[in-house]
Amino acid sequence: MNLITVRKRLTRFENSLVRLKLADLSQSGQQPDSETVLRKLQSLERDTKRIKSKAEDAGDFRTALAAVPELLRIFELEAKLTGELQEREPMNVVTVQLDADTADRIARTYLARHPTLEAE
Repeated sequence: MNLITVRKRLTRFENSLVRLKLADLSQSGQQPDSETVLRKLQSLERDTKRIKSKAEDAGDFRTALAAVPELLRIFELEAKLTGELQEREPMNVVTVQLDADTADRIARTYLARHPTLEAE
């Protein structure tokens, strides 16, 4: 097995994991078989490490370096699957530019609704 095959298998595996999560959300009470998924991931990890090692031994450092991101993806998936890594929610950032009159009105409204500690 070469690194391209491992990369394709890992991508298919990630897609399958997403489908399992979606199926889990839509069907209450059914959990994806995490042990089977974890075993498959560990098998992919062994294959990737073997390819990396062979590439290093052969002096093919380009292939060996290409294996590193794949190992990272496998590690990340294993951590997510075992609950050691929580997926972060995306953060939305909004930039607002206000003219001086609007900013003044907002500040006055805020101060009227939230008196300072000295005024209490």
